Amino acid sequence: MFIQLCYLVSETTFASPVSEKYGFELTVVEQTTIMYEMVKNGEVDGCFEDIPVVGYKIASGQVDFKIIHEDPSGQYGFAVLKGENQELLEAFNKGLAELKSNGGYDEIVNKYIKK
Repeated sequence: MFIQLCYLVSETTFASPVSEKYGFELTVVEQTTIMYEMVKNGEVDGCFEDIPVVGYKIASGQVDFKIIHEDPSGQYGFAVLKGENQELLEAFNKGLAELKSNGGYDEIVNKYIKK
């Protein structure tokens, strides 16, 4: 069976090793919108994308996709220039900890990211 998937240039660290392991062809694209259109038009069989990004697109009705696999090691971060914005960093960490402790974080994720 021939399977062709597409991915963004930034996803090479995940997509390339997976394609080698399972033997499918990859097509590299420069923009998410192009990737989604290729899937919708049947030019490729699927795509690799960050869960929150594609989850939001699904939840908001922008794409009629289904997430079929999640990489459990994937994590996201918030960054500031090293040595700068200490006040912002502290406020972010405090707010994130509060959201996680009161259930607000899960509520936001469940509302905006559909799987």
